[in-house]
Amino acid sequence: MEHMRRNGTTGYATATVGLLCLALSLSIASAAESTPKPEPWERQVLFGEQHLHTSASPDAFVIGVRGTWEDAYNWALGNEIKLSTTGETIRKATPYDFVGITDHAEYFGVMPRLIDPEDPLAKTDFAKKLQDKDADPSDPESAINIILASIITSTPMPEYVTADLLSTNWKRYVDTANRFNTPGEFTALIAWEWTSIPGGRNMHRNVFFRDDTGPAVPFSAFDSIFPEDLWTFMEIQRSQGHDSIAIPHNGNVSDGWMFSPNEFLGGPMDARYARRQQANEPATEIIQTKGSSDTHPLMSPNDEFAEFEIFANMINVGQPSQIKYGYIRQGLVEGMIIEEKLGANPYKYGIVAGADSHSAYSNNEESNFHGSHGELDDTAKKRLDPTPNASGDVPAVVGSAGATAVWAEENTRASIFDAMKRKETYGTSGPLIRLRFFGGWDFPADLTADDDFAKRAYTTGVPMVATFRDSPRTLRRRRSPSWR
Repeated sequence: MEHMRRNGTTGYATATVGLLCLALSLSIASAAESTPKPEPWERQVLFGEQHLHTSASPDAFVIGVRGTWEDAYNWALGNEIKLSTTGETIRKATPYDFVGITDHAEYFGVMPRLIDPEDPLAKTDFAKKLQDKDADPSDPESAINIILASIITSTPMPEYVTADLLSTNWKRYVDTANRFNTPGEFTALIAWEWTSIPGGRNMHRNVFFRDDTGPAVPFSAFDSIFPEDLWTFMEIQRSQGHDSIAIPHNGNVSDGWMFSPNEFLGGPMDARYARRQQANEPATEIIQTKGSSDTHPLMSPNDEFAEFEIFANMINVGQPSQIKYGYIRQGLVEGMIIEEKLGANPYKYGIVAGADSHSAYSNNEESNFHGSHGELDDTAKKRLDPTPNASGDVPAVVGSAGATAVWAEENTRASIFDAMKRKETYGTSGPLIRLRFFGGWDFPADLTADDDFAKRAYTTGVPMVATFRDSPRTLRRRRSPSWR
């Protein structure tokens, strides 16, 4: 009888606790719903990295990088890590608010498994090549050249791109990102890089997701080298609740295709192509370790900064990239020309910047620079070597990373994603500069002298890269907008 009474008491207590938890949950949900969304002028600037590679990227792995996703997140958080190629302890001086690790979708997470003696994949013939520490990297049959040739020609090794393998690796990445993601404090974006590079023509895009899982597996250039097929994948994912955006980078080494009026490797784009590009790609990367995609001195001869960090050769090819249609300034103009013809602007871009470091850390601090490409440039001596390396150029032209800033309501995946999607972003060559920029029809000359200028600017104008709200009165007067 006593035993029955104890069970009854326990059941009563459990039910009470359950009701209390339910009431508390409902209370929290109600409080969350009643909390007003911050006004646009109350948004905060957040700094971070949206383009970074670890040993899960095949090209990083074959140049000696063993840095992990955990290393990359810890670096961004300001914790000490060891640079995997030298063993030296490094630490970021100014922690970031967010990071997007964008390992290549092609062989995503496969390479580290090929040297794990406990993994069956380590027994394959290619794995044995990869494990050979005495291999000559100049040998066409070396592991590094087999991988690079596979990616450049979009010819996968079938045993390393199975759905089961990729889904397992992708889930490990998502689980790691979710473990480090701390809403309100630090955001680990869910992303990967789509690596279309036929013949060395760089058409790479980083693909970001708003939710906490993303798709079952990444879409890679092994699936298709054409951007419109990536957009189809993204549109399908969006219909399934996984909102996504793509951000192209390194137009400077696209051989003139990134901002072309033509479809990639095809003829003139039509209105549907332009609309889809505009819908799926709201921003582009202006600068990173492999140079600036802003402009070129031959295109902007009167701009004394046009020669800043020019990276002339196509990646892994060592041949100069076509300049025309390879830089953002021309792309912005070309987009408006296309819009006049087709009614849609494919290049109405917001701006971000990044690292594209393949060393599992983001090197935007020049005084804290330890190279960008693993064993190729991890010492000052190597960076001064005049011999071109696997990047396609000499190490000295590889710069420190850019940095991305977003104006967001809060430090969460959704809020940062939304900021990138509405283009309320900017990129720098590395310094964390706080900047706000507005356009409007009727801004007073002394707008920024007002303590409440941000509220007035949002109310009567639009922030960076947003679309102007037409003012019929102003249009009749044919006045130009003003900028503050």
